[in-house]
Amino acid sequence: IKGGSKMDDDEVICGCLNLTIKDIKNAVKSGARSFEEVQNVTKVGTACGVCIDEVTLLVDKLLEK
Repeated sequence: IKGGSKMDDDEVICGCLNLTIKDIKNAVKSGARSFEEVQNVTKVGTACGVCIDEVTLLVDKLLEK
C-alpha cells in the first residue's frame, strides 16, 4: 500500500474495476474472511490480476484485528 502504513480509504487498489481500499474494507466488514471471499464479493483481481498481492496483504491486515 503506497504511502507507508496509512491507508487512504479512497485510494484505488484495483484500477481495472476502480475498487478502493474502502471497497475491500466493506467486504471484510460484511463478513468476508479471506482474499477469495473478498474477491467473490467485489470481483477484485479478476481482470488483469496485478493487484492480487497487494489486496491479499490488505485483507490479511484487516483480518488481524
